[in-house]
Amino acid sequence: NEQLNYDILLIARENLTPSALIMKCTHNDNSLVATLSGLTCNLHGSNFNFNGDVLQGPATIPLSKLKIREENNRYVISKGKDSTKDQSYVLWGVSQESLARTLLPLGDLTKAEIRQMANDKGFYDLVNKSESYEICFVPDNDYRGFLKRRVDGLEEKVRGGNFVLEDGKIVGKHEGYPFYTIGQRKGLGIAMGYPIFVTEIRKETNEVVLGVEELLYRDAMYVGKLNLQKYDNFMGQSLNTITKVRYKDSGTSASISQIESDKIEVLFHEPVSSIAPGQAAVFYEGDDVVGGGWILKSFKQ
Repeated sequence: NEQLNYDILLIARENLTPSALIMKCTHNDNSLVATLSGLTCNLHGSNFNFNGDVLQGPATIPLSKLKIREENNRYVISKGKDSTKDQSYVLWGVSQESLARTLLPLGDLTKAEIRQMANDKGFYDLVNKSESYEICFVPDNDYRGFLKRRVDGLEEKVRGGNFVLEDGKIVGKHEGYPFYTIGQRKGLGIAMGYPIFVTEIRKETNEVVLGVEELLYRDAMYVGKLNLQKYDNFMGQSLNTITKVRYKDSGTSASISQIESDKIEVLFHEPVSSIAPGQAAVFYEGDDVVGGGWILKSFKQ
């Protein structure tokens, strides 16, 4: 309604990082109370403080170009109208309890339509504000610096590990395994005479494995620490899904099987590049989020 739309724009005007706005709501006198913050991103629900103020009324969230519906006593997130701004990947971990108290009123709108709505209401600063593409809690986009600032003595603990090839041959020293990502090519500080990529990170031995591009491809993985949305569980079944292994991933067709209560085996129908343990995997049936979890290990079938 008109008041709800106005409230959404009022929240957005406060310069909160869109991807950081996830809420946990509580009942208060038959209404919903939401506390919001742009400081922390937590998929599993936290209490949020919106400059000391509490938003009364329906719990809304301005970032979400997606939808929630109730089906078979489950709350299901699905992609919204604006595919270029879809946030369903980052909300795979929101619990059923939290989804039951959440409204996502922007699912049937595009960003252009929302900007026009803001312009019509006089929120010109919001309309002209540039978009942010950085990690919500790392405003300078320097995640290595963020780790160094947050973990005391990290550099001393991990500096001087080995760069190794797939056959175990040592080819150099690195700055520490936390400062590298699967698929990374630039910034390695090592020359091999041909394009070289990070293909594996071995935390236990502080080794960073390097290899040619084709070694980045895997067609299977295990996913754990699950949060299922569309189904309570699907033990003993195999589902055909589109599986995403990173936010900007368009997704790959895959068969998934829940082999343990908190573990899914994913068999891709074609190889996928740069599957990174510790990254989130999210499973879709059509536009619906089946659920997701953290990648444990990738391998070849």
